[in-house]
Amino acid sequence: MEKVIQSFKNLYSGEHVARKHFMLLLLFLLPALMSGVAGFADKGVPEKVLIVIGLIALLLAILSIVPMFWLLGYSVNFVEDRLMKKIGIPQISFTTLIDGFKVFPFILVWCIYIMIVFFGVFAIPFVPMFSDMTSKSSPDVSTIIMFIGGLLLAMLVCIAFSVLVLPFYNYVFIEYVKYGNRPELYNPLYLGRFMKIAFKDTLIVFGKFWLVAIVASFPIGILNMFVMMIAMTVFMGSAMVTPGALDSNSDAFLYNPVAMFIVIILSAMVGLLQMYVNTIIANAATENYIGVYNEKIAPLDETQEVKAEDDFNTL
Repeated sequence: MEKVIQSFKNLYSGEHVARKHFMLLLLFLLPALMSGVAGFADKGVPEKVLIVIGLIALLLAILSIVPMFWLLGYSVNFVEDRLMKKIGIPQISFTTLIDGFKVFPFILVWCIYIMIVFFGVFAIPFVPMFSDMTSKSSPDVSTIIMFIGGLLLAMLVCIAFSVLVLPFYNYVFIEYVKYGNRPELYNPLYLGRFMKIAFKDTLIVFGKFWLVAIVASFPIGILNMFVMMIAMTVFMGSAMVTPGALDSNSDAFLYNPVAMFIVIILSAMVGLLQMYVNTIIANAATENYIGVYNEKIAPLDETQEVKAEDDFNTL
C-alpha cells in the first residue's frame, strides 16, 4: 500500500497546492447545489413547490455543463502531468476548458459503448417476459421466476464487466493523451490488448482503490446522516414557530424557504465533499494506472516502434 499512500501525498505536493485544490472544489459547486435542490423532489412535495424545485434544478443542471467540460480537461491535464513525472494536481485555467471540449467526443463514444453493454445485458431478461405477455393476459409463474433470475444474472455480468474490463479503459485514455486522437482508440476490442499485457497488475490497482473508496464512503455517509438529522430539526423548528402548523394535515409548513435554504446548503456541502473525495481517489488511482502503463505497456510499444523503424531502414 506504499504506492497508494505516496499517490495521495503527491496530490498535495508541488507549488500553489491550496489554490489548485480550491479551484478544483469550485468546479463541484454548481453540481453540488443541483444535487441539494434535487433532493427535495419527492412524491410528497406539494405541486407548486415541486415546480419551483424542478425549475431551479434544471437551471443548475444546465449551468453545470460548463464545469463538466472543465473537469474533462482537468483529467487530460492530470494524465499529461503524470506522464511528464510532475506531482501535484494541474492548474485549472481556460486552456483546461478547451481541452475538455476536445476530449468530449472521445469520452462520449466510450460512454455509448458502455451503455450499450449495460442496456443490452439488462434487456435480455425482458424478452421472455414481453413475449409471454403478448400471448397471454399475464405471464406464467415460471416466466416471472426466469425474469427475476435473469435480472440477477444480468447484474452479476455487469459487475464482472465493471471489474474485469472497464479498468483497462484507463490505458485507452492514457494513450489518447500521450499519442493524440488515433482511430484504433475508438475500437472497443482495443481493450483486449491491454488485458493481455497487464491484467493482474491492473486488477490489483483496481482492488486497492476500491477498498480506499469503501473506507472513504463511511465518514461521508455519517455526514449525510448528520445532515438529515439537522434537516429534521430545522423543519420541526420551522413547524414550532408557524402558528397552527402542527395541527394542520398539510405538509406545506415543511417547505419554509429559510428551512429549505439551510438544508440545501448543508446537503450541497456534503455533496461537494463527496465529489472532491471521489476525484482525489480517482486521481490517485490514475497515477497508479499510469505506473502500470509505464512499466508493462510502454516498453512494448517502444520495442515495436524500434522494430518497425529497423524494418523500414532495411527496406
